[in-house]
Amino acid sequence: MCDAIYIHIPFCVKKCGYCDFLSFSCEEKSKADRGEYVEKLIEEIKLYPLLKYDTVYFGGGTPSLLEVEEIKNILGELSIGEGAEITLEVNPQTVDMQKLEELKKIGINRLSIGIQSFNDEKLKVLGRIHSKETALNTYRDARKAGFENISIDLIFATPNQTIEELEEDLEIVEGLSPEHISIYSLIW
Repeated sequence: MCDAIYIHIPFCVKKCGYCDFLSFSCEEKSKADRGEYVEKLIEEIKLYPLLKYDTVYFGGGTPSLLEVEEIKNILGELSIGEGAEITLEVNPQTVDMQKLEELKKIGINRLSIGIQSFNDEKLKVLGRIHSKETALNTYRDARKAGFENISIDLIFATPNQTIEELEEDLEIVEGLSPEHISIYSLIW
């Protein structure tokens, strides 16, 4: 039997206008609020029967906003099977090489990087806080940190996007060779 758990982390540096997931900007919630959320999340995990998970997925919001120690504490409350896939959604602006290495050390073995576009103008339209350069550096750093399972999220049909602009994004993704690509049509 396969057991999986999705852990929602509802915090973002900035809430994107297109996002309909429950999330709060850091301006609305402090680091103390995030710490309290993690404490309550761990309390809730303890209420459920102990299952052995083969899939753990941290989604959001921006789970990469949490401190590595907070993520480690959450993982410490779960029974995780050998060879389990443990995914963390990442905003490129919220990680650096050191954090990526630390995430790898605590057992995160798959990243889902919310790049959305490699076009800086489209990123501005979407309200994203990172640039094309930051996205590319994050992807490369993740590979250097030892991540062998990376997913890239893209959004298409942004206002005034041309087919050529979408093709440019896809060509960059093809050159990066991630293990998985999720591409979504923009819905406001």
